[in-house]
Amino acid sequence: MCPTRMRESAWFGRIRPRVGADVVFECAGNPAAIVEGLDYLKHGGTYVEYGHYVDSGTFECNPNQSLLRKNLRLEAAWGFESNHFIRSLRMLEKHAGLFKDFVSHVIPLERVGEGVNALHAGYHLDGRDAIKIAVKAHTG
Repeated sequence: MCPTRMRESAWFGRIRPRVGADVVFECAGNPAAIVEGLDYLKHGGTYVEYGHYVDSGTFECNPNQSLLRKNLRLEAAWGFESNHFIRSLRMLEKHAGLFKDFVSHVIPLERVGEGVNALHAGYHLDGRDAIKIAVKAHTG
């Protein structure tokens, strides 16, 4: 999600001030999202970084304030092994209800260009906020 939209999100608004989230996943690939995600963590929380598969730039960070004083755990990976996908699929199937709102749009292959443009220009598509856009493959 776009970092400025994250701050306005109803979901993030439910995190109690000064308590924070147990775990934050950054999957947007936007360096600004890292700083914001670190701010949402509670003391002793875990920050998981999986959003930067290409070099998308740098971010400013005060390690003392953003990492050390919160006693955070950082997790990151650049690639995966096949068994990771198998375990993830089982978890997704078991807890499908938790993920039902993650995909905001399902578009046909012919509209991929529109989807990419939305992610680079305000995170809006079809008059709604774009969170995750899935592409529906042709079925025959």
